[in-house]
Amino acid sequence: MNFKKNTPKFSKSQSKLSRGLLRDVAKGHTRLSKPAIDFIAFLTQFVDFDGRINMDLDIARRELNLDRRVFNRVLSELKTATVNGKNLLIYESGHFMSNFHTSSNGETTYQKYIPVILSDEVRNLTKKQTLLFYYILTCNVRNQSTKIAIENLYKNELHDEEFGMWIYDDYKSVAEDLFKLFDKNLIELRIPKGFFGFEDLNNMDPKYKDRFHEVCEYVDDKKKRTSPKKKQKHKIGLKINTKLFNQQVIKNKSSEMEIRLLAERYHMYHEEMQEKTINTMIDWKNGLIEKFGEEGLVIYRKTLEKYFEEKHEYIIYYDLHDNAVNYFVDFYLLEEIKNVIVKKARAEIKSAQKNNLSNFVGYFTKNSSDEHKILIDQDIRKLYEEGANQKTFNELSKDIELLYKEHENVVKQAFIKECENQEFIPSYDQFKKINIREYINGLANDKLLSKNKYLDERADELKEIVSFFKKKKRPSHKLNMEKQKASGENVELLRTNWLENDRFDA
Repeated sequence: MNFKKNTPKFSKSQSKLSRGLLRDVAKGHTRLSKPAIDFIAFLTQFVDFDGRINMDLDIARRELNLDRRVFNRVLSELKTATVNGKNLLIYESGHFMSNFHTSSNGETTYQKYIPVILSDEVRNLTKKQTLLFYYILTCNVRNQSTKIAIENLYKNELHDEEFGMWIYDDYKSVAEDLFKLFDKNLIELRIPKGFFGFEDLNNMDPKYKDRFHEVCEYVDDKKKRTSPKKKQKHKIGLKINTKLFNQQVIKNKSSEMEIRLLAERYHMYHEEMQEKTINTMIDWKNGLIEKFGEEGLVIYRKTLEKYFEEKHEYIIYYDLHDNAVNYFVDFYLLEEIKNVIVKKARAEIKSAQKNNLSNFVGYFTKNSSDEHKILIDQDIRKLYEEGANQKTFNELSKDIELLYKEHENVVKQAFIKECENQEFIPSYDQFKKINIREYINGLANDKLLSKNKYLDERADELKEIVSFFKKKKRPSHKLNMEKQKASGENVELLRTNWLENDRFDA
């Protein structure tokens, strides 16, 4: 099987039930069993942007009360059935993919996913009744009453191939199924009244069937013979029950289920995860897709799967402290974005072709922490040496330079304070020997910069630096001060000079 040919086309709009394919099935052009139709309808809520079905299909089987024999037959049926050269269901890279759905946001291309589709009333219909229901559902995008010739709903000489159904053999059988849908309040029926009027039938009226048969010229259990020469058709009005159609659509749960399935895979109680945590992760996913399309989806999935694989039960612990999303973003998502930037920059150097690098740099600049910006600095410098376009990194480089200055000043002040604690004031030349940027890079590697606690965590290192410059025999701090005053040296000015220096030799 050629998977590339069969793989659904990606779109930034969430997958929805394809109206065209559903209508094709309803008219009888694509033949599917009743369990297969119900299965497709149920899975719609779990189909992701690219057609991936984020749902354990065995759970779906149990939800639909299918025994394994029927379930296996349904899978086989959907994997072999084709529309426009595409298999309705394919298996690719460990996941099922649906071609029965569309990611287009065009209103005429998808079918509104209303709750009645998953109701017991629809699920308990016969196959023909189900197809008739979907035929009516797909007649009009906004569910306005559609004029339909009754002759187009069953096989006869006046049947219109373009608009007609092919599953009923005679008028009586289709009329009976229309009445059953009507009695279940699934549809609304309308008949002509006078020359240009119409009447909406009431299923509480015991004579509504007789009136329907009358306008369709069905008398004494016989339908009046239709003549191709006269081309006389009998129009009725059909639509889905208005109250049912106007209900709020079923929400797509594919992104939520994606997270819950990963938790299940690594033996976690996803039920213990906070709803806001799941929703925030989905927000990051949607943002990546909006910004980068399919490439953003690939990055999200790769990092999310890696996060669950490496941290599994710790994620629940992080979530208890409201840190599950932050940990994912900081240690996985943005780290991968950094890798993508470096990879794209090198590819751009070699090929001189644009590959969306600037958008990734902009995204990283906007969302990254102090640590991320400091750590990517070394990569950027290497890229410059390799011939990267510096303009691409202008804004990010400015942010990085400001961060260095900010943290350099904090370290300088801490160093001065530690010197005072040690009764030791070094010369400016000695202080220049400290590689502050290297020290800050070490803090970034340990993810300490954003915590604002690194001075406490690295206090011992500061003492070692100070001790390194202390001589074995040094006068007391007081004596040292007196000597400097006697020589006219201004100690406070020296301290100020340290802080005012923007850069130190690295």
